[in-house]
Amino acid sequence: MPTALSIDHATTTRDTLVRQTLDAWIASNEAFRTFTEKYTKKIRAKMRAAKDAGDQGDVLWELEVAYLLLKNVGLTVEHEPGRTVKLRSPDFRVSPAGGDPFNVEVRRIRSATNETRLEAWERETKATIRWFRSELGVQLRFAFGKADPKLLDRLEAQSEQIKESIRQMLADADAKLNPGQSRIKQLDGFEGLLSLYISKPWWKPGPSRTSYYGCSRPILYTQREFTKFGDVVCEKLGQLDHNMANVLAIGSGSDTHEEHDCDGAIEELRTLAAASNNAFFEKKKKRFKGASDFLAQFRGLTGVVFRSVWLGHGDRNFVWRNPDALHSLDENIWDYFRQMD
Repeated sequence: MPTALSIDHATTTRDTLVRQTLDAWIASNEAFRTFTEKYTKKIRAKMRAAKDAGDQGDVLWELEVAYLLLKNVGLTVEHEPGRTVKLRSPDFRVSPAGGDPFNVEVRRIRSATNETRLEAWERETKATIRWFRSELGVQLRFAFGKADPKLLDRLEAQSEQIKESIRQMLADADAKLNPGQSRIKQLDGFEGLLSLYISKPWWKPGPSRTSYYGCSRPILYTQREFTKFGDVVCEKLGQLDHNMANVLAIGSGSDTHEEHDCDGAIEELRTLAAASNNAFFEKKKKRFKGASDFLAQFRGLTGVVFRSVWLGHGDRNFVWRNPDALHSLDENIWDYFRQMD
């Protein structure tokens, strides 16, 4: 049965995926259920304060970190221990069985503007497809490797023409395709960039909402993805408790942020500090008095765990360990961080 937290959340958000995800975590993990019941008031307040999908995603990532930690029966997790209005505490304090406690700070990198724009365009286009009554199924296919910096501008500017063109394509295909047949049609004005795979499946009994089979979207790299990781690290350093180990858990739902970006950003910070690049660290948003101040605060960071959307054959999560950290963690903790899922 869902907890009071899940029920409350289901009545205050329109994001079905968030509701379903929370319900699944609560149902599958007794320790996480107990955690949400203990901290219902805090979590509910954060959910209610979420103003948009980005805020919801931030709260969900924080809860996902707790869920993943609590899948390890040897870990006990406290949420914001000792936090008051004037005193900040870590997001989580984790106590391993028979080991020293450590802190976990949480941060999520949001989708870039271009990704958000493309997602919004796809939602509108999907709605057009779904509302068209037919016996068809449709997949949107972008051509990969086609670097068109103006593509998003064109998609948005020609949105209504695109919708009308899609409706005409669907009407024509519904009239001409036999069950089991399919076709690929290039979208007018976007030849070589965007096409529709249209099929008439055997199993559709008659005209109904057109089935939508998703969109093979391009990955809109900016070549500046690594800077986000550096910003997150710099932001969090001033919040660390140097009396114990501190781990920064970074999540991202963005296709464009990858493990090498995280590793590269941290190593660049270390390189700049080693070169005494005071001008870089004294920038207002960096919050440091210079390179030496950064290095002193950086020693409080024991390591970083990054969880991306990409799934490979190796470790589920990327782990970076600080060779100059004031405090260390047992190897079994690092091993768990790499594999937790």
